[in-house]
Amino acid sequence: MSGTIACQTRHVSTRAAPQDVAWALHLPCGAPIRVVRCVWVSDGDPAAVSTAYLSDPLGGQDTEPGQEQVRRQVRRRSKSSPRSARC
Repeated sequence: MSGTIACQTRHVSTRAAPQDVAWALHLPCGAPIRVVRCVWVSDGDPAAVSTAYLSDPLGGQDTEPGQEQVRRQVRRRSKSSPRSARC
């Protein structure tokens, strides 16, 4: 693959957090989360599919935050309390 990779399709939705996602984000089971699913292509051919789970509200926007904001959210979550409690 020597072409440029680009997001061809993006779908953003809000749903209740499943147990494994809630645990990873230090949230109670069923807490509302934002799910961002993307299909990536290279030279028009499928290259990857990604799914991101965000716990912070995006101000009512139906777009994901910039990459730097996502990194800050991940860092902030990893510094919070230990993952001892499960749903």
